[in-house]
Amino acid sequence: MRFMIKQQGGVNADVFIEFLKRLIAGAKHEIFLIVDRGAAYIAKKTRTFGVTLKGKLRLFYLPPYSPDRTPGELAWKHLKTDTAGRMAVISKDDFKRKVRSSMRQLQNHPGKIISFFQKPSLKYAA
Repeated sequence: MRFMIKQQGGVNADVFIEFLKRLIAGAKHEIFLIVDRGAAYIAKKTRTFGVTLKGKLRLFYLPPYSPDRTPGELAWKHLKTDTAGRMAVISKDDFKRKVRSSMRQLQNHPGKIISFFQKPSLKYAA
């Protein structure tokens, strides 16, 4: 599992492309990434970048309005309801540290990530 914490603002095509560059860095095999149809993911700039990767990465787009089929939603749920969302926060920097820590803990527990894909609506991606 990989993640990137953005300092400010939303995710646009440039931010997503930066994430993709980090994701494929050092990859030994082709990466299959399932994404929803957010503007950053379907942007022409993103698609053009994908073509330049020559098979290192394949994006798979979910049908519109299908949050129950988005694997990342369970990671967000875990973050919001089970970890960082339940912690007292005293500042913006404190919040970033807690989010980063929670995501790193999740990275180090592949069994938890695998369990997300046991949900019936996500078995297609397992």
